[in-house]
Amino acid sequence: MGRSVGETMNAAYTDIHGRSGRLHQAFRGPKFTLLALGDGAAATTATLAWPAMGDPLDTLAVSDPGSGLKRSYGVTGPTLILVRPDGYITAVDRDGRHTDIEQFLELVAPAA
Repeated sequence: MGRSVGETMNAAYTDIHGRSGRLHQAFRGPKFTLLALGDGAAATTATLAWPAMGDPLDTLAVSDPGSGLKRSYGVTGPTLILVRPDGYITAVDRDGRHTDIEQFLELVAPAA
């Protein structure tokens, strides 16, 4: 998708475990970050087959993303947003599917 997350990098969140933070903290480090926004989105992350080699995946699940995140990301239901290590959004999947994320993985980490 090529859209930077810069405009929402400082957004506050409370994750499903009650921990609060700012998105810029969650995006730190050489890793991919999977934002699971909305009720039910976190449950779908368990079935995502992330490659064992390469950059790790960190998941941040937020059951109530709040109006700022909803508006910034166009969230209307359960949404998964994959953010590259350089801070750009690479895939967005809605309604509990991760089709676009799996297509991205097929391109960058094809099965042997």
